[in-house]
Amino acid sequence: MQGEPGVPGLRGETGRQGTARSLRGAWSGSARRSAWACSPASRSQPPGLPVRFDKVFYNEEGHYDLKTSKFNCTHGGVYVFTYHITDIDQASNLVLLKLSAGDQVWLETLRDWNGVYSSSEDDSTFSGFLLYAEKD
Repeated sequence: MQGEPGVPGLRGETGRQGTARSLRGAWSGSARRSAWACSPASRSQPPGLPVRFDKVFYNEEGHYDLKTSKFNCTHGGVYVFTYHITDIDQASNLVLLKLSAGDQVWLETLRDWNGVYSSSEDDSTFSGFLLYAEKD
């Protein structure tokens, strides 16, 4: 059985004033960002090489290299990559990868034929973005 509540104690001393911290810096222009999304502009692509995704929807930071068709990691951290490939069938996937600065990511096919294409009815896409950067 619990007893009656006691008399409140004396008020303690006031603590030191803390330093205000803002979340605004996380969303400012100085924050590390990386994102891109693209689609192939042509059908004919050889197997065993990076699939050319050269129709860009977004690549403001320029981390996806149109010449090599590879994503170049500038900021180490965890990235989200996704693709949707239109072939005889369809394939799609989403993966989280921890990357270091200098790592590269690309898609390639390993068969004699490559049905990856883009048209007005259907698009293959490849995209990625930095979920969170490594701590300094």
